[in-house]
Amino acid sequence: MKNKAQIAGQIFVYIIAIVIVALVIFFGWKSVKLLIDQSEEVSAISFQSDLKNSVGLLYSSTGSVRIEELNLPGKVTEVCFIDVNKDIGRGMCDPGSHGDLPKQYFIMCDSWQSGGLQNVFLVPQAKNPIFINNLIVNNDEGFECFEPIQGRIKIKLTSLGEGINVESI
Repeated sequence: MKNKAQIAGQIFVYIIAIVIVALVIFFGWKSVKLLIDQSEEVSAISFQSDLKNSVGLLYSSTGSVRIEELNLPGKVTEVCFIDVNKDIGRGMCDPGSHGDLPKQYFIMCDSWQSGGLQNVFLVPQAKNPIFINNLIVNNDEGFECFEPIQGRIKIKLTSLGEGINVESI
């Protein structure tokens, strides 16, 4: 009789152990995922801060040029800059002009046309919008996109007096 009670007790101990291990794995996985998400958010904020600092350094010195290599969050596949003061290029945002326009460009166009407070776009989209004062994109389209190489983009910033021009190298 004592043997059967011990077996029942052992089964109960095993069930409790399995439940505890499952809970530890579940909450551990949630914590690791949260940590990774927060790391991505910190990287996006760091990118925004580095870009703002670079533009700020150049703004007061007309004619100055600065080559910047900026780190991006790990999941970013493209960075787009738009000149919100330009009307040129908005034709690309007209319905039907480009039926195969990817979703990120629709978001960019919507912000551009509505005068939204975002002129730097990370793809996939960052949680916080990025707006850089006095940003100029000196081309016919009014925007320029960069694909990162090994998690970094290399851009040329030129102070034009009325703003900072962003272009590829």
